[in-house]
Amino acid sequence: MFNIIKSDLYRLFKGKAIYITVFIMAVMLGLSIYELQPGYIGVTSGGLEQMYEEDPEEITDMRDMNAQSLAEARKMFKQYPYELDKAILGTNANLYYLFVIIIAVIISVDFSKRTVKNTISSAVSRRKYYFSKLICCLLTCTILVLLNNYGMYIINRLVNGEGFSSGLETITRVTLYQLPIMYGIISLLVCISVVVKKGSAFNAISIPLLIVAQILLSLFVKIFKIKSGIFNYEYQTVLGKLAGSPENNYIIKCVMLGIIYIVIFNVIGYYSFKKAEIK
Repeated sequence: MFNIIKSDLYRLFKGKAIYITVFIMAVMLGLSIYELQPGYIGVTSGGLEQMYEEDPEEITDMRDMNAQSLAEARKMFKQYPYELDKAILGTNANLYYLFVIIIAVIISVDFSKRTVKNTISSAVSRRKYYFSKLICCLLTCTILVLLNNYGMYIINRLVNGEGFSSGLETITRVTLYQLPIMYGIISLLVCISVVVKKGSAFNAISIPLLIVAQILLSLFVKIFKIKSGIFNYEYQTVLGKLAGSPENNYIIKCVMLGIIYIVIFNVIGYYSFKKAEIK
C-alpha cells in the first residue's frame, strides 16, 4: 500500500497538474484578498453572506456598492472591516474543482493508460489498490486545503491587516469543521472515478456535478414544496455556514453527514471496483 501511495505522490509532483492546481488556487485567493470580498463558483452563495446572516443590512450596504474596477472595489470595501479570511473559507467549495484535477491524475489516468490491470495482476489486491488510491487522494487534498487556508490567512493578514483578519485558532477551528464534509465529497469523486473508469467520462460527470446538483435541488424544492431548510445541508452552503458562527448541533449534523458520505460512497466505489472487469 505504501509503495502505491509513494508512486502516486511521485507521479503527481513530477507532473504539471499539481502546480497548475496550486497556481489556480493562488489566483482565486489573490483576487479575493485584493478585492476584500470572496468570490465563489456556483448557484448558491457562501462566504460573505454567511458572515452577515444576522445583519442583512450590513451586507446589503456592501453589495450595493458599484465599482468599475478591482482597485475601486478595494477602496470601497476598506470602509467595512470584517473577518475576510473567514468569509473566504466560506467559499472553499471552490476547491472542489481542484479536487477533481487531483483525483483525475491519481486514479483516472491509471484507467486511461490501462496500468490498473498490470498493478492488480501482480501481488496487489483490489482492496489494497482501492484504499491506497483513496488514502492518497485524501492526503493530497488535505495538503491542498491546509495550504489554501493557512496560506490565505498569512497573506491576507500581511496585505489587509488585523481589521480584515481573525485569529489563527479560528482558521484552525473552521478547517476542522469543514474537513469531514470535504472528505465525503472527495470520497464521492473517488467513487465516480472507479465506477466510470474513463478519464473523459469522469471529467464530464464531476466538473458540472456541483452546479447541476444545486440546480436540481432548487427545482426539487420548488416543485414538491419542500422546506428550503434542506439547503442548509447542500455542500457549498454547509462550508459557508461552518465558516460563520454555527451552533454545536449544526456542526455535529454536518460532521455526521460527512461520515455518512465517506461510508456510502466508499462502499459503492470499492464493491464496484472489486466486481468490475478491468481491461
